[in-house]
Amino acid sequence: LKLFDRFDFVVLSSYKVCIAAARNYVHLRSLGYTVRKTIDTIIATRCILSGFEILHNDRDFSPFEKHLGLKSLIPASDR
Repeated sequence: LKLFDRFDFVVLSSYKVCIAAARNYVHLRSLGYTVRKTIDTIIATRCILSGFEILHNDRDFSPFEKHLGLKSLIPASDR
């Protein structure tokens, strides 16, 4: 358990994050993108709101990067 003491923990969701996630989902749908998993929308939105970078290998995050400002540790052009 001491290993986990080295990391900061972030509350993933709240009312504010849920509302923003729903708006992000609707916005991406209006652009023709369908995010397959709700949790991806919540994770991406939390990162956007908090200014966190994300390390991923999941195509569902790409529209968040392209259209909503999600920052990735590995730019889409390098994947």
